[in-house]
Amino acid sequence: MLPVLGFSQPDYILPLDKPAKYRYRTLGSEKTEDKKFTISRRLYQGMVTHYNYYYNANLKIENMIARAKGAHQDEFTSLLPFYNYDPARIAATDSIELDSIVYKASAGIVLHDLRNSYIDNLYLLAGRAFFYWQKYDSAYRIFQFMNYRFFPKGKDEYLIVVGGNKRSQNGQLNISNLEKKGWWRRILSRPPSRNDALLWMAKTYAADSLLPEATALCHLLKKDKYFPKRLQPSLDEVLAYVYYRREQWDSTAYYLEKALPNASNKSDLARWEYLLGQLKTKLNKPLDAATYFAKAKKHTPDPVLHIYARIYEAQQVNLPNAGDDIAQLIQLARKERFDGFEDILFFAAAGIAIAKKDTAGGIELLLKSAHYNKENAELKNKIYLKLATLYDDQKKYPQAASAYDSLNLQASLPAPFKSTEIEERRTQLKSLCEQISIVHREDSLQTIARMPEEERTQYLKKLLKALRKAKGLKEIDSDSFGGNAVFTVSGNQAPDLFIQTSNAGGWYFNNSTQKSKGFSEFNSRWGKRPNDDNWRRQSALDANANRNNFFPGDPGGVDGDIDQVSNPVNSPPIRGNQAGDEQDLSLATLEDKLPLTDTLLKLSNEKILAALLQQVWIYKNQLEDYPEAIRVLEIIQKRFPQNPKEESVLSDLIYCYKKIGNTNVSGNYLRQLEAAYPKSQAVKAANGIKSDSVAIQPTDLYENIYRLFKAGDYENAIAQKKQADAIYGNKYWTPQLLYVVALGHVKAGADSLALYVINEIATQFPQSPMVSKATTLKEVIEKKAATENYLCETPIQRLEDPLLPIPYDDLPEIDVFREPVAIITTLNNFWSNQKLPAQKIPLEKQREGISWATHERLSRSFSSILFAFPKADTSRRVLMPAKEEKIDLVYFYNATEPYVLLLQFENVDPTYRSEAKIAFQRYNGSRHGAEDIGHRLFESKEGFNFLELGPFPAMASCLGYYDEVSADMKNIIPWMKRDSYQLFIISEKNLEIFKERKDIGEYLLFIRQYIRGKF
Repeated sequence: MLPVLGFSQPDYILPLDKPAKYRYRTLGSEKTEDKKFTISRRLYQGMVTHYNYYYNANLKIENMIARAKGAHQDEFTSLLPFYNYDPARIAATDSIELDSIVYKASAGIVLHDLRNSYIDNLYLLAGRAFFYWQKYDSAYRIFQFMNYRFFPKGKDEYLIVVGGNKRSQNGQLNISNLEKKGWWRRILSRPPSRNDALLWMAKTYAADSLLPEATALCHLLKKDKYFPKRLQPSLDEVLAYVYYRREQWDSTAYYLEKALPNASNKSDLARWEYLLGQLKTKLNKPLDAATYFAKAKKHTPDPVLHIYARIYEAQQVNLPNAGDDIAQLIQLARKERFDGFEDILFFAAAGIAIAKKDTAGGIELLLKSAHYNKENAELKNKIYLKLATLYDDQKKYPQAASAYDSLNLQASLPAPFKSTEIEERRTQLKSLCEQISIVHREDSLQTIARMPEEERTQYLKKLLKALRKAKGLKEIDSDSFGGNAVFTVSGNQAPDLFIQTSNAGGWYFNNSTQKSKGFSEFNSRWGKRPNDDNWRRQSALDANANRNNFFPGDPGGVDGDIDQVSNPVNSPPIRGNQAGDEQDLSLATLEDKLPLTDTLLKLSNEKILAALLQQVWIYKNQLEDYPEAIRVLEIIQKRFPQNPKEESVLSDLIYCYKKIGNTNVSGNYLRQLEAAYPKSQAVKAANGIKSDSVAIQPTDLYENIYRLFKAGDYENAIAQKKQADAIYGNKYWTPQLLYVVALGHVKAGADSLALYVINEIATQFPQSPMVSKATTLKEVIEKKAATENYLCETPIQRLEDPLLPIPYDDLPEIDVFREPVAIITTLNNFWSNQKLPAQKIPLEKQREGISWATHERLSRSFSSILFAFPKADTSRRVLMPAKEEKIDLVYFYNATEPYVLLLQFENVDPTYRSEAKIAFQRYNGSRHGAEDIGHRLFESKEGFNFLELGPFPAMASCLGYYDEVSADMKNIIPWMKRDSYQLFIISEKNLEIFKERKDIGEYLLFIRQYIRGKF
């Protein structure tokens, strides 16, 4: 386009900071004031600026937007975003491209005459680049610069107020540039970019959540009579975007209808029409919504949008005849145009069927959708979540467990589902299915065992034949079922199929007779096989997945129990490609699994009873499905009337019937419980719920469980916890106890169980302060393997201790209270006769040990020990003794020497001691990050264990830390109760004596004389 009639900025000089190399080089923009803008210069500068800079930069930004639109995927089941690209994705993936556009536009401005007609276009490109880069401040500054500098000015005007009264006409303000009309002007020049910049400024306001400013600017432009008609659809688009951000759907729909001509192509047009249909649906205008869905269906080239537009169009006006819509959607799935979109079509049809209350049809369509889904992980999650919900509503828990197990928790989940909740539900249903499988397996084994011997043998032969064929094994001769010998179908060697018996047939694969014969022989020997690679292995896997269909009327039911190894509960199914299959899978091995003796039958019944009781616990405490729990409990009552768990069964029946509001049946079972077990705890719990003596009992029970966990007796604690939960459910399962259990599992190496318990804390007690600590523990467990590998691979060399050993352990044992003179004499003799090794490494500030403390105290007279007291130090604040006369002990009182805070543990397992140390490290890191507070854990075989925190320079600072910590212990170590530890302060010198004497009562008696009311 010829740049003949362009707008320029002759009165503005760019403030350039040029490098030293180009400091004396004159750029094109600096020649603006010196050179005349002749026609030839106008043509040359405009052409070079256009094709070397503007064209390339504009092409880059258009390609970038096209890529962003191609990468964008809409979710048609929820309200569409206004634009079919994600600005955050553009800013993250195309930052280099955006920087290149800004650089290209800046170079085009500074290297050319500022009077050519493409300068304002380059400014606009730079502002758009900053907008897509989400640097809204920079974009706003550029658009605002264009607003002031490109506003038309008179010859002698330098700076004017945009929208001032001076330029108003008939009382109307205008802020737009008047664009001259005429076809010849549109051919010879580009329109000025200042009006576009005003629209982009409003769009920047909206994107930066400055919605009032954006609305005000758009309405100013709407009323401006100079605002050009060519930009009216763009202004309507910006207004629709502003109201979309403000969630004012009626105004959004009003302006979006006017902005439809501004769509860049049919795909964008159809998308906006679909959005209009959604907005009209929100505004409860079904006829208008159906109209726009029909338009979107007609204009879109996207098959997915076409499908959803058809679905929602039908829902607006034709929902009672939904059966026709389902048939039409299924018919669309057969068309070539919709190849690859069958999963969406069947999922949509399932939604219509479910809305019509056709649950069975909806499940069937969902299963077809899952069958066709190959790569769409988000849709797959929606399918299986819908299936799981439907199966849950129908109490089909095995099918629901299978649906939950098929979910991909790494992909996004639809609201309001959360991965933690789904993982919890999946674990619960998996455990339930395991118990159901045990019952089915044992029932089927007992059913076969009760058959008459001849009928049982015939049944096992037919089952064995089916199993061996399914696993790809050779058949066993019918006369040899009793042994383990394996024979082929024919005793003679099979003829070579590729030897031509006559010349008439030609090559084997061209001879239909030989091909038919080979096919029939293959089927008779190996059975029917699919045309797949590794068909033996695949057949074994398929057989395992469908083993309940091996033989009609198989009493094995769900699990096909006979095709298991000797332990049918815990062992995996027999695989056809494992060594020894032909010997293991025989009639004898199948009979060995049957409970044919009284002992085996008793073991089988015990397994069934245990599995049924576990089902009851899951139904009652985890799924809270009390009708199902009642059903299983009544099965137990009928099948095992004299079982050892009868008391628990009756108690659970009372509880579950009360939960469903059936007090009559609950009362009947209560009378049975009172008659059979009149003095049991279950009777007290059922009758004495309001009694204080009974109500406090669970608390005492769980206190004892906590003490067992704290002491490290995990096995006994877990056993008692299961018994308590069977009576009281999980309402006493506090977050502190959960955290203690998780630590116990970590110590035992059961990291998976620990993670499950940690998830329970966040699920059951989301507001508890234990959640943050549990999250930290979870991160530690997840990084455990990497940390262990790093430590194992890192070479560690132990450094020698440079300290001089002090042989104070060789001192004779003397009572320091009764024999002070003897002690002094003995110590003097001992030290005079000792030959200490030469000191090779100089020691700095070596801590005096117990030998020094004893020597210094006993070097004074015994009377001075009793009657000499510390003198007051007026230079600093010193804590004085509480009274003048005191019981003198072996400890020293000096308030100005370094002190430490001790946390002594009482019967606490090492795991929880280490966890307490970590908790204080985190606490001091967050509260006292600038201070160097040490954390040393002292442990001894005698059970004398404490955590040393400090040192602090004096007693006053240590007491301040003690007051702070003691008030916050419930948040620092909330899992540890107050009776599990003792908190007090002690000087470093007294600490050495304390480690030797190991008598906390003695020390507390000493320190309480000087500090009252603390310890």
